[in-house]
Amino acid sequence: CRRVGLSLKDLMPESPHARTGSASRGFVSAEEAILSIERRLGTASAQWRYKDAHGRHVGSIIRWNNSDGTKRDVRPISLIDGKWMPAGLPSPRPLYRLPEIQDAHTVLVVEGEKAADAASGLGFTATTSPHGSQSASKADWTPLSGKHVVILPDNDLPGWKYAAEVHEILTSLNPPAIVQIVELPGLPESGGDIADLASEYGTNAFPELAQLVEAAMAETATGWTPPRDQRLNPKILADTHRTTTVSVPELQNGQPAKPVIWILNGEKPRITDQSLAVLTKDFFQRG
Repeated sequence: CRRVGLSLKDLMPESPHARTGSASRGFVSAEEAILSIERRLGTASAQWRYKDAHGRHVGSIIRWNNSDGTKRDVRPISLIDGKWMPAGLPSPRPLYRLPEIQDAHTVLVVEGEKAADAASGLGFTATTSPHGSQSASKADWTPLSGKHVVILPDNDLPGWKYAAEVHEILTSLNPPAIVQIVELPGLPESGGDIADLASEYGTNAFPELAQLVEAAMAETATGWTPPRDQRLNPKILADTHRTTTVSVPELQNGQPAKPVIWILNGEKPRITDQSLAVLTKDFFQRG
């Protein structure tokens, strides 16, 4: 080989699956970045793509499950300076399903991409923030400014803390979002969410589950249900109604307090069981 100026490498064609980058330098494609993680963790069980406002793929969340379907590991990849890196999305991070929520009037906010997909499967426009319930403040929530937003907390204390933090962020936008925090009935204990309900109901019963969600939204509106055309118009809602400011839920008998945030102007608010509504800095009403 040396006599003709060739090396052994020159005689061996490069595999089409050969790596064109490294974890430290980045990869040319998202697929290569995922493969670099799968070499260590095995084949991924699921992945969710994050896109920017123009629909361009900018990051993914990849999940590995145990044999019983429970979560074993979750890893992110992100497009950073033109290279795909096995790293978290840079802040401010885009919301999940961003292109879909930009033109929507009403958006459901849930915890986790799986739950967002489940809500979308029921016919709702839904989103979540990336990288778990502890990272809500690192997401860019401005696309929800002025919209009617319904937050569906997971059925545990972290889920309600996430809901309260997102509520605070959304009502601080300019213009603020019109926000409901809605507790879905029948959620499994220890963190159950809308994805669990969708699995329990099954595809054939999705219309029934969608009606249950709509009913819970109406009930949480403290007895007032706007006409459907108004419920889809955040500007009308903003002109006629206000929301409370909800603090992080406190524990009541071991269970998180459920904040009710719709109050009709001029009427005495009706607070549901185990709820905490903050009406002013000096006045608190607990159900």
